[in-house]
Amino acid sequence: MSRRPARASRPAPPRGPNRRAIIGGAAATLAASCLPRARQPAPAPPAPRFDQPIVVDVHCHDFNASDLPITGFVARTVPGLAELSRELSPLPEQILRKVVGTIHGWLNATAPSAGDEAALLRASLAQPGLIEPIAPLALPPGPIHQLADQISALLGLDPSRLREQLTSLAGTLHLVGHGRARLAATLATSYPRVALFTPLLVDYDAWSNDHPASPLAAQLAPHALLAQLAAGGRVGRAGALFHPFVAFDPLREVQQGGALAIVRQAVERSGFAGVKVYPPVGFLPIGNAGLPGDRARGLALDAALRALYAYCSAEEVPITAHASPSNQFALGYGELAAPLRWAPVLREFPTLRLNFGHFGHDTGALGAEGIAAPSAWMRQAAEIIQTYPQVYADLSGSPLVYDPAYANRFGGYLRTLCARFPRLPARLMYGSDWWLCRFDPGGAAMIEAFEARLGSWLGAPAREAIMGRNALRFLGLLDDDDRLRLGNRNRLRLRAFQGGGPTPAWLG
Repeated sequence: MSRRPARASRPAPPRGPNRRAIIGGAAATLAASCLPRARQPAPAPPAPRFDQPIVVDVHCHDFNASDLPITGFVARTVPGLAELSRELSPLPEQILRKVVGTIHGWLNATAPSAGDEAALLRASLAQPGLIEPIAPLALPPGPIHQLADQISALLGLDPSRLREQLTSLAGTLHLVGHGRARLAATLATSYPRVALFTPLLVDYDAWSNDHPASPLAAQLAPHALLAQLAAGGRVGRAGALFHPFVAFDPLREVQQGGALAIVRQAVERSGFAGVKVYPPVGFLPIGNAGLPGDRARGLALDAALRALYAYCSAEEVPITAHASPSNQFALGYGELAAPLRWAPVLREFPTLRLNFGHFGHDTGALGAEGIAAPSAWMRQAAEIIQTYPQVYADLSGSPLVYDPAYANRFGGYLRTLCARFPRLPARLMYGSDWWLCRFDPGGAAMIEAFEARLGSWLGAPAREAIMGRNALRFLGLLDDDDRLRLGNRNRLRLRAFQGGGPTPAWLG
């Protein structure tokens, strides 16, 4: 039997690194490449530089007489007479309606419709030039004084005060007989230090069973064009931007549909910065199914409101709610606007950005407990603000501008609340309530009056925040450290609407 040849011996491996070490090192490298790498911390967003303290008017109006039934609206909003009509007798409001109609007739004002003004503003985009403010009214005082004397004798009122009110009323009716762009130009030149205005639209149609000459949906086009012109520095003056809030009425959605579609068009395509809701016309922020009366309608109102809140939460759209018992459409409706009514909404939609318009004034705080009373609307709002960091309140329509007694009382309330609820100074905001503030004395010096009062009550840092930076936080543009919120959806929409031109530092 033959033998197999012997195997050649294998050469020894060269000396060097240990084989197991090489294999182990390769495996470690492969494993490391499969693991998620530690992310480098993102750079902090920039903080815009404010060379001067910024002023934002977060609660104002530039709708004209074509946008709402002007006689009925004004008759419900003139201070004193409107409340007297609803609480004691319809006679003062009936007289006031006749007065408003008479003055409007004297002025022979025909406010341009939304469609007509949109056509004019489209043409203006292609033409250079500034949109001028409205010249003041020069009306002979004789007819005004005669009317005031007649009404004063009938109702036992002070004729001199009524003469002032009717003169202001005539001047305001003169204003609202013009286009929205010229109204905006008048607002911009009336308050030359304001960098951003967010005018609030209203929708009373379904509750008043009335219809303005310009439907709400038609009002979007002129406001979008006005915002474009303002971005080019052409509305009244350079440096005044306008981004309005569109109105939402749940009853419109229930009766005919389309209210939420109007909101989406305004926010997503027309340069609007938020939504305005108006509970004292007759609905609760939520819970309408529990009110006496038509339960089916209440359920439908709640469904419409939930759809709005869900959209605004997802898209970071701020909501301003009328939070004052003023302008109630029927006795008792003012209570529907109390801040505590919003607590169930915020429990269900905790990220909703909400502003309590008017901060409730001193409603419910005039008893023995004062601002400590659970019924005090300012306290209710402050408690909610302390719980939900995205909730704010504005100080618009405040008598502190012209009523020293109210100002002293309000200042005490404010100091007490800010000490008790430390988040509050960073959540209060300035608003003029123009053009409605023209019914009150002192409207022309409103910014200076607010600054003086707020500075003495809360100090300079809080005053500067209330006059401007807090509003930029409410809109989603800044965080609490005054840095740009680069990913905020509202900021991105407004930035895109501004186009490729220069934008203010606070928009980025």
